[in-house]
Amino acid sequence: MKVILIVALLPVIYYVLYINGYMITGSKSAKAFVGKNRGTNAFWAQFVECSGTLKKVARFRKEKEYKFFLDVGLSYGNVAIELLDKEKNVIMSLTPETPEGSITVDKKQRYYMVYKFENATGSYEMRWE
Repeated sequence: MKVILIVALLPVIYYVLYINGYMITGSKSAKAFVGKNRGTNAFWAQFVECSGTLKKVARFRKEKEYKFFLDVGLSYGNVAIELLDKEKNVIMSLTPETPEGSITVDKKQRYYMVYKFENATGSYEMRWE
């Protein structure tokens, strides 16, 4: 009985973690992938032959203009990070060619960060202030 209850509650727990920005979803394949949060306003990852997408809910604590910076070191492939609004419209895209961007956020809105990898090997760090 306890097992059934735990299995029934797992999707609810995953959803609550995801919607509050504590869980990443997506589909990717890589020979190696290591990533982590660096404080409350930065993400870092290192990867080998990574392809696919990752998606994370982004919550901002203050209504203001945020500046985003992407530092990429790739041997080959491509990495892009998109920031989507609640309707899933792209409001900002960071790539090695356009490593900086800024947006004004509404702290009550939910935003999504989508990380796209195309057979990429290397590392990136994304931060905002």
